[in-house]
Amino acid sequence: MKKNLTMMLFLFCTLTAFAQSNSNKDYLLQKSRNQKTAFFVIAGMGTAAAITGLIYATGHNDPNKFKYSYTGGFIALGGLTLVAASIPFLVSSNKNRRRAMSLSVKNDPLLLLQNNSFVYRAVPSLSLKLKL
Repeated sequence: MKKNLTMMLFLFCTLTAFAQSNSNKDYLLQKSRNQKTAFFVIAGMGTAAAITGLIYATGHNDPNKFKYSYTGGFIALGGLTLVAASIPFLVSSNKNRRRAMSLSVKNDPLLLLQNNSFVYRAVPSLSLKLKL
């Protein structure tokens, strides 16, 4: 009974290993699109905040008053910080897109010994192209 259970477990693990349908290439391309969208959203919010801060700073400074308002400057600085914080999203998006384009899944022939002779079997494999 213990031997049968072990064999069934091994068979189940083998079947699930060959039955993976999600491609790493599709995953990386989707991740790249999501990161690029995050970049545009965060950079757009930062640009809008920076412009709003500059408009606020130029409109709320009265030369007749001694007191100076720093609120617009802080809003603009926060917007510029958002724009700078969005740059890593663009860099990693391009990196994931290049990595996805270099990955491919294909069936490679593998030489196996079967019934005292060698036969070629197609084995699914993942290939990676490296640019030197």
